[in-house]
Amino acid sequence: VMMSNGALTSNVSFPAGHVIQVKQFIFSKLTRTNSVSMVQITDGTVNFELDITPQFTNSKILILANIQVGNTGQNGCHVDLYLKVGSGSYAQVTQLLNTSSTNIGVNAAQGTLPIGSSGYERFNFAPQYLDETINSLEQRFYSFYHRTGTNGYSTINGTPSAYSSSGNNDFGKSSSQMTLMEIAA
Repeated sequence: VMMSNGALTSNVSFPAGHVIQVKQFIFSKLTRTNSVSMVQITDGTVNFELDITPQFTNSKILILANIQVGNTGQNGCHVDLYLKVGSGSYAQVTQLLNTSSTNIGVNAAQGTLPIGSSGYERFNFAPQYLDETINSLEQRFYSFYHRTGTNGYSTINGTPSAYSSSGNNDFGKSSSQMTLMEIAA
């Protein structure tokens, strides 16, 4: 039901599966870490995070991401999805984990062609998650964290060579995206 000003009234009922709202964030910064513990993907100013405030307490939030993650040599890199509700703290979304791993997006030299003689690699990592834990209208924040494997760097949006401002055009830079969709239950 529409009001005369085009706004929906509070008694509107959406069919199950209907998209209620969509938000997208493009993270175009280059960043890296040599931390072996999870740290939020950030360039120190801009965080790779996106928030959404559900319109209904029984909605679901679909998270779609495309992350350009690189690593130094064969040391690997790890990426995890984290969630914060309201003014709480970020916590790892464990539903995405492999049963034998504590991180998702574990990347190393998995048959891909290394870029450059040092084995610098970049991967397109595209996690998806349907958050069915909504039970309030509190703002929800989704963010990706990363860490290196046993050594070296995990980089976002470029290989380690691209991060170091190499003038070589073969070391391309990119951007990463996150889309959030509120879906009617």
